[in-house]
Amino acid sequence: MTPRTRTILLTAASFTLVAAVLASPAWLPALAATSEPVSTLAAQAIDIFTPPPPDYSRLIRRSYQVAPSVSTEPIRQSVVRKIEAGRITDVVVTETATGVYSSDGLANAHVNYPGIRVTDELIAPIEIALMINGEWITRPALTAGSIVSWPAKN
Repeated sequence: MTPRTRTILLTAASFTLVAAVLASPAWLPALAATSEPVSTLAAQAIDIFTPPPPDYSRLIRRSYQVAPSVSTEPIRQSVVRKIEAGRITDVVVTETATGVYSSDGLANAHVNYPGIRVTDELIAPIEIALMINGEWITRPALTAGSIVSWPAKN
């Protein structure tokens, strides 16, 4: 076997091993139904490859203003299990006289319910230092925009 052939074979074997390790969390949950040690292994493997989402509760306070036309008396309430990005969370779905609302939708900035206004407020402003026109200034980090910029053309 020539050194070039050996290098190609070792590289292919290495890539195959890496691909198998990265795909293993997808295989393990299918096996988890039959064996308790495997389910523990699967949970650990999934936790390694899907880190928990960041906790913004110490940075942002969310408040809700509900219009008088929106009913807050629940008619029916249920809990739905949601699987997203390898994580399982419980979502509360509540039906009132004026509509159906979910805890997941209220927490999402891209979902708007009629008559419910959600506002986010910074608890402790985090500042970032920027150099503008040769001078250092500070701006709130969450509203500073991009820290990479090109000089303006005159």
